Amino acid sequence: SQVTVAAISIATLAITKELLLLANVGAFRGKGKRDVSNVISNDPLDFSQYFDIIAKSDTDDCGKLLVCHSMAKAPQTLNPEERAITKLFDNLEVTNPSSGYAEYQLAAYAGTFRHPELCIARYQRCRTPITKLREIIKQN
Repeated sequence: SQVTVAAISIATLAITKELLLLANVGAFRGKGKRDVSNVISNDPLDFSQYFDIIAKSDTDDCGKLLVCHSMAKAPQTLNPEERAITKLFDNLEVTNPSSGYAEYQLAAYAGTFRHPELCIARYQRCRTPITKLREIIKQN
């Protein structure tokens, strides 16, 4: 279903980015003493264009709910998939309002208020409970 596609797409993108960053850091570690903070902070892995595709399939806003809710949770309560999702939105200051990524940045920003009930109210078109969304991304 569309719910599954959006949720899994976001989680897959997040995990892919995390793995690529880890691989990049590992490559730098193997070559002597180099500053790896530059690799992480400048984020050469820009996945924002993929959100245009995800936004088209996220007709019920379940992907946005997943992003918002992940950002709203206390960091120590995040599962690995949710933690990876939050890392997709390290910079919420720069947005391109005409992009699909901006829709998810807005969802992430709403989550920074740390009130999951606001996420549920904002993305009420999603009829899938957040617990089910968490299950979906964990299983896939």
